[in-house]
Amino acid sequence: MSTVPQVDSDVLVKLMQDKTKKAGQDYVVVDVRDHDYRGGNIVNAINLPSKTFRHGLPEFAKKYGHVPLVFFHCMQSQTRGPKAARIYQEYVDDHNMSQKVMVLRGGFQSWVAQFMKCSDLVTNYDPSVWE
Repeated sequence: MSTVPQVDSDVLVKLMQDKTKKAGQDYVVVDVRDHDYRGGNIVNAINLPSKTFRHGLPEFAKKYGHVPLVFFHCMQSQTRGPKAARIYQEYVDDHNMSQKVMVLRGGFQSWVAQFMKCSDLVTNYDPSVWE
């Protein structure tokens, strides 16, 4: 079974704030939250719900298989995010793709706690969800 490294938010923040880097070209963020995909999301993140992740995987790989860095997360990045990342890493390995797959440590819950007021990092923020 493939192991996928976890990275701290500062790795992704640095990419997102680098004006020479572009989401969907230099990196992609995959949010696998399901019913809990509310209250905000990481700017430019793609929501591929964990319940339908396997079904959407070929289309995602076709569209984003050229992107060198792929970050996965769910609410806390304890179960769904790491599982989706492992599934995608196996797909990458099986198809000889050259992507680095990572899991965002702490998931969206940690991200929103740190960056809820940063409109360049969080979009669709709804404070009532987090009260």
